[in-house]
Amino acid sequence: MGWLDTLQRRGEQARGEPEPVRQIVSAPRPQPEIKSVFVETRRPYGPGDTGAGVAVFYSVQDGVLTIRDEGGKPKKTYFLKDGEDPRHAAHRIGRSSLIDADPIGFNRPLNLPPLSIA
Repeated sequence: MGWLDTLQRRGEQARGEPEPVRQIVSAPRPQPEIKSVFVETRRPYGPGDTGAGVAVFYSVQDGVLTIRDEGGKPKKTYFLKDGEDPRHAAHRIGRSSLIDADPIGFNRPLNLPPLSIA
């Protein structure tokens, strides 16, 4: 079999039906479970005051912690270290994002004791 026979065979293969394109279909990844942790935004001021806090929503999948908004859309991602507690990491990241949003606390309520003059 010479080069001319090889060339003729390749030409016949090229004129034939093209091989079907194989698509790689991967199994869909399951949706991660969204959990929440509460972050204190204002400490209690007195016996009748309960303070204030917000919920930070997060999910963990394959060692990656994802901070999410109320609708479940990702906002921030963080790679967990070996043995790191995801709940503590979500609390820390959520608290730092709240501090970054209002670093000097300008819009915080001023809870002052009632003015008493003797």
